[in-house]
Amino acid sequence: MDSGEDDGLQYEVNLINYTFRSGKYETDKYNGICEDGDSRAVRYINHDNGGKVFKMKAGKFIRHLIMETSFGRTLHESVIIYLQECFVQDWQAFSLSSQPKENRLFVDDNFRDIYDSNKCDGDFYSCMTDKGYH
Repeated sequence: MDSGEDDGLQYEVNLINYTFRSGKYETDKYNGICEDGDSRAVRYINHDNGGKVFKMKAGKFIRHLIMETSFGRTLHESVIIYLQECFVQDWQAFSLSSQPKENRLFVDDNFRDIYDSNKCDGDFYSCMTDKGYH
C-alpha cells in the first residue's frame, strides 16, 4: 500500500521531486517554490480555505503532511521532528537553487532618493524613510 491510499488524500503535493498526498493541500506549477524568494517556506494551495495560495514554513508544512496519514500519526514525536529537520535542510537547498539567477539590485550613489518618502511608491511605515518611524 502506498502512502495516502487508505486516507482519502486526493491532492498531490510535489516537493523536491517527491509526491506526497494530502486531503487539503496541493502545490501549483511552482511546486512549492515561493514567488517572493523565501527559501524557508513552501507555497501551497489550501483547499479548506477556498483554494487560495498561501505559504508556510517548510518544517511546519511537512509535519502537517505527515500527520494527515494514518501511518504518520503512529510515529513517535522524535521521529517526526527528525523528519522535519531533514526536510527543512533539503528544502532550503532545493528552493535556493531553484531561484532565478537574474535578480540584481542596482544602487547608485544617490542614497538621499532611496530614503526619500516622497519618491516611494507607498507608505510602508518603514523606519528607513525620512518620516521618523524609527
